[in-house]
Amino acid sequence: MLTGQYPELVSKLQLLTAAGLSVRKAMERLGKEYREVAVTVAEMNNGVYEQDALTHFGERCGTPEYRKLALLLAQSQKKGGSQLSGMLEKEVQEAFETRKRRARADGDRAAVRMAFPMFVMLGIVLLIIIIPATMQL
Repeated sequence: MLTGQYPELVSKLQLLTAAGLSVRKAMERLGKEYREVAVTVAEMNNGVYEQDALTHFGERCGTPEYRKLALLLAQSQKKGGSQLSGMLEKEVQEAFETRKRRARADGDRAAVRMAFPMFVMLGIVLLIIIIPATMQL
């Protein structure tokens, strides 16, 4: 579920930071839509350092994509966010490419799964044709 939401989340985050919002303000806006982001914002509001809260975010989500995003955001907080928008743009492109690859792989698996029922149906049709033909002989 989190993996499916990743491209949209990163895209929105990139859009908000490119519009001039800080990472914290962007996360606050995204927290209204995404539960894990809301937990991260709550941690920040309760006194946890932003870098630590972002690291916890990546750990809570548990997927490599989110860990990479959390690391990217934490590093931008540490070093300054002058290149954050560009890095997020690259991450958005990678996320959508990954989604396309997964969709293709899922489609290929579905095609393979459909082959068995098609062969069963072919066997039934052949039986329907062969049995009456042999009974007339």
